[in-house]
Amino acid sequence: MRQSVLARLRATTPEQRSAWSSAIVQWLTLSDAWVGHGGTVAIFGGLKLEADLLSLIPWMRARNLKPAFFAIEENYTLVPYLVYREDDLVPGVFGVLEPRRNPETRLGIEDIGTVLVPGRAFATDDGTRLGLGKGHYDRFLSAPGFRARKIGIGFALQMEPSVPGEGHDVKMEALVSETGWTAIGKPGLTAPSLPASGLPDDLSAEATKDFLLRLF
Repeated sequence: MRQSVLARLRATTPEQRSAWSSAIVQWLTLSDAWVGHGGTVAIFGGLKLEADLLSLIPWMRARNLKPAFFAIEENYTLVPYLVYREDDLVPGVFGVLEPRRNPETRLGIEDIGTVLVPGRAFATDDGTRLGLGKGHYDRFLSAPGFRARKIGIGFALQMEPSVPGEGHDVKMEALVSETGWTAIGKPGLTAPSLPASGLPDDLSAEATKDFLLRLF
């Protein structure tokens, strides 16, 4: 499945991915009710076939939320650091954007309230995530002390009814694509749909906030 989804991603254009990324950010910025304890949110960026979430940084800072990025450190361990602006990021391993390593902005796993998680594919039935095969996120999301919300982020073409998983795979609590939110493990809880315009609006914001309060 990794290869088939990768082929679909490679068939997309930068313009399509940019538009889809903007829609994902719009869904996330309709309400901050998805943000977990402490207001610290780990996000990601840098890979061209993944959603671009960098515009979340100023939105979060304006609301006294705390964006964080992961550095890939010894033994390919993900270590979170606070990020105040895009200038705090540098290209790292595999081209992923990483934070500048500053001891004063280094965070512990218990400091993270929400993780926006990238992946190759996600299952809409149970939240199973198919990563890139390195296991970085699975190790972080299952580490002692982890208690953050887990939200999978991807394009609609990466969402599948089911995804093959393994015992160590950590499942998501919700998914977000350009078409909106998907609740995991909440039978009967239906996410808001796009209005006729194709873009979220004020009514979408109210419906999304209500949905998120019931989801989390």
